Amino acid sequence: MLYSILGFANIALIIIGTSPFWVRSLGNLLFPKRNVQTNKLVKKLRVLHKPLGACLLIVVIVHGYLALGTPRIHTGTLLGIFVLVTVVLGAIFTKVKKPALFKWHRLIAVLSVLLVILHLLAPNALRFISG
Repeated sequence: MLYSILGFANIALIIIGTSPFWVRSLGNLLFPKRNVQTNKLVKKLRVLHKPLGACLLIVVIVHGYLALGTPRIHTGTLLGIFVLVTVVLGAIFTKVKKPALFKWHRLIAVLSVLLVILHLLAPNALRFISG
């Protein structure tokens, strides 16, 4: 039962953690000219981005362990790997400031969100692929 609560916590962490990107994009779409309120909100959300990423990684690991118990082929396992890669790329980018790392960080984050959707809709999808 605790793994279900942690699963919902993961979704909340992903939504809030990715919010600087989608709030800024949505703000630019809805308000073509510079919007001071949107910029202030994005600035506050960016402060939360790094700690939420670290927290997400920890909660993902605990959630996966409680749900599966042992390493198995599962969409959650793949998602956990993608979250780990996203966090590591973000941490490395913070240190070295290479634009390519930031692009990869964002790309893997988008793929992670897509994997969340797959994980929610078909958690055993990888079993069908692997046989």
